[in-house]
Amino acid sequence: MKRRALICLISLLLLLSSCKDKNMQQGIWQENIFTNDWAQIRFSAEGCTRLNSEQMKEWTNDDSSITYNDDTQEIKLEQAGLYYDCIVLLQEEKCSVQIIYESLSEMPELTEAQYAQSLIERFDQLTAAQYIYIGESEQQIGTQIYHCYEWKVNDSVNQRIYLRKKDETMICIATSCPEEQKDAIDQFLSSIQDPTQGE
Repeated sequence: MKRRALICLISLLLLLSSCKDKNMQQGIWQENIFTNDWAQIRFSAEGCTRLNSEQMKEWTNDDSSITYNDDTQEIKLEQAGLYYDCIVLLQEEKCSVQIIYESLSEMPELTEAQYAQSLIERFDQLTAAQYIYIGESEQQIGTQIYHCYEWKVNDSVNQRIYLRKKDETMICIATSCPEEQKDAIDQFLSSIQDPTQGE
């Protein structure tokens, strides 16, 4: 399976990339542990491949409208539109988990459902890949409830987008994998913890 089939949603998440939101915070890697207190996400990437900022740029074709988590320099998140906090690859790099934030400061009333509807419409217009929309569900990741939207791509790839609105930012966990390896994604998501729990 080509890598592009796993990441074809990237350019479609640029709904409001000109907007800014100073409230977002980037995550921190400590060895194989990723933590973002603001997003309430912590997980271990042991046994996985985690991409650095340069590798994330390569995966997203170095889109100038995207800002990437770079632990070698201070990122001014108030200048970020679409922000990639991390990309982790599983199952011998056949599956991907991407954590992305997008500011809604110019459309603060936008809901997860409205955001997802824009994605559904854009996926339907694609000609390079065939997207079949499966449906919506709710799932708890860590301590938070996400709205999950699911597609089948080219009859072989499962793609899910988990959305949670926080203040004026949309938190997106995007996953892609072969249909037969969905369990690996589910297992990874179930390992995510809330680093603020108990504080």
